[in-house]
Amino acid sequence: CVALRGNLVLAAAQLRAVIASQAARPGEVVALESTDGVHSGTVAAGPLDRLVNGAATEAARIAPTGQLPFALDGGPEDVRQAELRLARELRHETAAKDAPLARWLDRRLSWRISYRLAHTAVTPNQVTLASGAIGLLSAWLFAVPGYWPRLLAALLFLSATIFDGVDGELARLKMAESPLGARLDILTDNLVHVALFAGIMTG
Repeated sequence: CVALRGNLVLAAAQLRAVIASQAARPGEVVALESTDGVHSGTVAAGPLDRLVNGAATEAARIAPTGQLPFALDGGPEDVRQAELRLARELRHETAAKDAPLARWLDRRLSWRISYRLAHTAVTPNQVTLASGAIGLLSAWLFAVPGYWPRLLAALLFLSATIFDGVDGELARLKMAESPLGARLDILTDNLVHVALFAGIMTG
């Protein structure tokens, strides 16, 4: 069973880490304390009887790997702080499958864009279509002979890859993930990649 204490903001990765850690120690309670200054929240996993009987106080503690979970204590800055921490943690959600350039550059920029867009009416699918349009423009510029068009094409393609990460992050921040959005993302990615190689070959 899983027990949450406190008004917590956490990512799925933190919950999975607690459950995986407890699975490696059957019969024990494993707990992850919140990252706020006073550690006023806890995520614990273990047998129901031990959680109910207060064994969480004797639980094996695991160290947080990022800035979550975060406990909202009612302070004026709590909500902004929680949103910021959640946005920062988004890049760790996909770190295992991201390529090195995505980890070192794209995700460091994309979460900042996602955080700002989360406070607007912009939808993840609109970001996907914009990213695809930038990618197709990049492919067209790669087909144009000359140094400057191709330099601009490379910069636009880099922008497209950064925005390609924004749509998924924005969907998670706005709780707007959908099968349609996932299919649209795959479709535009493949379309841009085919166009890009065709543009380079033509150029």
